[in-house]
Amino acid sequence: MLSLWRECPVDLLIAIEIGVSRALAAPAITQIFVEHQGYFNRGSARQTSAMRAVALLIQHGLSHPISRQAMIQVDEIHRLHNVPPEHLLYALACVVYGMESWFSRNSPRPLSDRDLQDVCRFWHDVAIGCRIADPPRDFDGWNRWRLQFEAEQHAPSRTNQVMAIVMARIFANRFPRGCRFLARKLFIAMLPYDLHHHIGYGVPATPMRWMTSACCQLRKLLVKIVPAARRLGTFLYSDALQLPAPSDEG
Repeated sequence: MLSLWRECPVDLLIAIEIGVSRALAAPAITQIFVEHQGYFNRGSARQTSAMRAVALLIQHGLSHPISRQAMIQVDEIHRLHNVPPEHLLYALACVVYGMESWFSRNSPRPLSDRDLQDVCRFWHDVAIGCRIADPPRDFDGWNRWRLQFEAEQHAPSRTNQVMAIVMARIFANRFPRGCRFLARKLFIAMLPYDLHHHIGYGVPATPMRWMTSACCQLRKLLVKIVPAARRLGTFLYSDALQLPAPSDEG
């Protein structure tokens, strides 16, 4: 995971954010967010904190005291709001799936088999650190768990739509003001197609889907030709990417 972070941190964070968005189609999860009004007041700050936490876990390693404390805090927050452990486990399964999907389609640096094994092991250890018993260890295990949860829990609901609007707004607010309307459309178009019905949106119009795909592929091509283009998109996660990097000894 650390090598992925050093080579393509923007891809890694986008993959995580788009992966977790699958939870927007589960009413049992979105209902908790809607009931917790504080998220609507400080959504952008909380999203930034979540990305900073991910950056800390990856850069410092899970055995570092900072990382252990972060995982304990995640567990305590979920217990405070009565979030079942399987909901957190599902979010982690979505992250694993999202990383495999994003890197295989949109990243100039696709995951090798070794990379995917490292990803699965990393999130398995995160789940253990968050006091979740017996999480999956490999990609097939994570994916089976995700598919089972979605078969049982994915359904259209008003709370799904509310949270999708909130998440799209949070994403768009990272862009310059004049670009935010298009950025909201971009976020929805980037979501997996099977989610649109469950979150209350129709499938994005063909031109928007084409433009979104073209932007991702253009960035992928540019990074291959001009390595400095890897910086494209860093403004989306500037707080997480500006954390000081630990030494290799850490």
